[in-house]
Amino acid sequence: MVIVNGAGDIVLINAQTERVFGYRREELLGQKVETLVPSRFRGAHASHRGAYGQGAHPRPMGIGLDLHGVRRDGTEFPVEISLSPLHTEAGSLGGQCHPRHH
Repeated sequence: MVIVNGAGDIVLINAQTERVFGYRREELLGQKVETLVPSRFRGAHASHRGAYGQGAHPRPMGIGLDLHGVRRDGTEFPVEISLSPLHTEAGSLGGQCHPRHH
């Protein structure tokens, strides 16, 4: 699980994300969520993320598309991602991404 704020900054990750992506928590906190996306998809991902924030509701992302994450060592792997808005006392966060191996 990766939780981002409205600006796309990572504010929380779980231990599974650390294991799957090969980062330590402190390396990702405050970084853009696009850090976990292959470089060739980062521009499009940021655009989609912005559009999601304007009408956030739970949904899978990229149905019918081959989505990929990128590990700290640069290797790519397929993922399935679902997005869910998260409302807190501090305001809405951009969503939760749940990467899962195919």
